[in-house]
Amino acid sequence: MIRLLIALGVLASTTTWAIGADFALGCFARVYDRAHLAKHPDQIVTGVKLHILRRQVRDPPYAYDFALRVRMRGRNEPLSTVGLCKTEPPGVKCIVECDGGEVRIVPRADHAMMYLDRIRMAEDLPNGGEELTGGKDDRVFHLDRVADRVCAGVKP
Repeated sequence: MIRLLIALGVLASTTTWAIGADFALGCFARVYDRAHLAKHPDQIVTGVKLHILRRQVRDPPYAYDFALRVRMRGRNEPLSTVGLCKTEPPGVKCIVECDGGEVRIVPRADHAMMYLDRIRMAEDLPNGGEELTGGKDDRVFHLDRVADRVCAGVKP
């Protein structure tokens, strides 16, 4: 019985590792509605699109590229950034190079949880970018897994 429990524990841990790897590929998005934002007045992020793709160039340990587009209260244009991701249980860690911060992604079958501390949003910004930091209500994001066409304009 003990051997069976140990075997199940090993299987569960390796399954989580596998889910965290290729299971993170795809498009994840969410637009927060007025009702949600009213309940979270300190949340400045109003929409997120996250696209994770397998890298065309081998660069271990980074097996994935990512692109992130974020809409924020009081802004007409979204902020965007791109970077590299590597498998790091229980999901993937996505970084912006040159100490541009990171997000951690924990994928599931129909959604992913994105955890934000700090990330530089820099694409197409003349001043070199700006930091998006996880404020009171901007640290954890539940993103739905959606069709890749939703992320058509969000490319690494």
